[in-house]
Amino acid sequence: IRGAIVNAMQSRRKDRPQSIEDFLSLLEIKTANDEETKLISSVNEIDGKTYIQDNNQKREKNKDLSKYLWIIITLCLIAGLTIILLPPSAKKLYEQGVSNIEQNQTIAIEQIQKSAEKGYAEAQFYLGHSYYYQEDYFKAIEWLEAAAEQGHKEAQYYLGECYYYGTGVKQDCTQAVILYQESAYQGVIESQFSLGYCYYFGEGIEQNYSKAVEWLKKAAGQGHNEAQFYLGECYHYGDGIEQDDEKAATYFLKAAKEGHTKAQSQIGQCYYFGKGVEQDYNKATEWFLKAANKGNVNAQYNLGVCYSNGHGVKLNHATAVEWYQKAADQGHIASQINLGVCYCNGNGTPQDYAKAVEWFRKAAEQGDADAQYNLGNMYYNGQGVSQSYEEAVKWYQLAANQGDTNAQNNLGLMYHEGD
Repeated sequence: IRGAIVNAMQSRRKDRPQSIEDFLSLLEIKTANDEETKLISSVNEIDGKTYIQDNNQKREKNKDLSKYLWIIITLCLIAGLTIILLPPSAKKLYEQGVSNIEQNQTIAIEQIQKSAEKGYAEAQFYLGHSYYYQEDYFKAIEWLEAAAEQGHKEAQYYLGECYYYGTGVKQDCTQAVILYQESAYQGVIESQFSLGYCYYFGEGIEQNYSKAVEWLKKAAGQGHNEAQFYLGECYHYGDGIEQDDEKAATYFLKAAKEGHTKAQSQIGQCYYFGKGVEQDYNKATEWFLKAANKGNVNAQYNLGVCYSNGHGVKLNHATAVEWYQKAADQGHIASQINLGVCYCNGNGTPQDYAKAVEWFRKAAEQGDADAQYNLGNMYYNGQGVSQSYEEAVKWYQLAANQGDTNAQNNLGLMYHEGD
């Protein structure tokens, strides 16, 4: 059985919906006409002069303020009495929101639309963002582009996402990178991560690990857990930066504590092998279990290895089989091989050569040399299949071509003996 703990790589992404109510609380819709603007300016001027008046002027001002204060208090008392006297149904409506404008999202959207049409970038972004999550991508692109052209950093990020995935537009990773860059330089964390990601994998731009590290650090330093995970990968493999197991483990642990599944699997490996941290099988299985319960195939396989060897848990072949099965069903090659070995030897499950052949074949057809060698053995011995030296030679040859010494040895013996 393979005892190696395997590595994991991270899938993307992230979404940040924004409610209309939250938006309206922040968005200052520019619908005031010139007269209203002048009025506001006039009031500010009067307020500004209040503090340079003499004492007599201040007293007059205080009298006026007192008069207005009594009017306000009276109105509040009347309003309170009115609420008390309202019928139950009216009270309920009042409690839910006196203003229809507050409660009517249709009117809210109409007001935002007017503001967007007047060129207000924040409103344009909100409309584009809303249409994006309504899956009306044509309108989403229209408004996101309008806001992005004005330098709206969030709009640039979301528009970059559209180009990256080909959502509402023809996929264009190069254009996505351009938009990510414009947004990243303005401090948008998601864009900083995305730009680092593109540099890391060479998507839309020439692969550059050093640049990847530069942008991943910016996002990771602000708590972005995907950036922390990939920065951990950079330190783990020495991509774009000096290899450092301790720093790799540090970033994996940060992301893992935030619930990042692949990071949980990776920090488990660090504890299992004692890389960057003190070896601790108990902590390794603890992190593997967290990731495995969320469907991570590498963690499921690794947990199976722990149960097969009694590392950090009580040795239990049956439980090992359960975890191998979960990962094998998802196409994980090493788990398919180990599951085949368990069926072949009757470890944790009744011996069943036919099932062993089934799982060896699944892995062998994915090109794994160990599985090809094992399948060759099954054909050579006629276990779970009809004996066939021809099929045995076929699978031994495939494994031997990949440098498998056992397959090369068996193949040489068969040619020597003329099997």
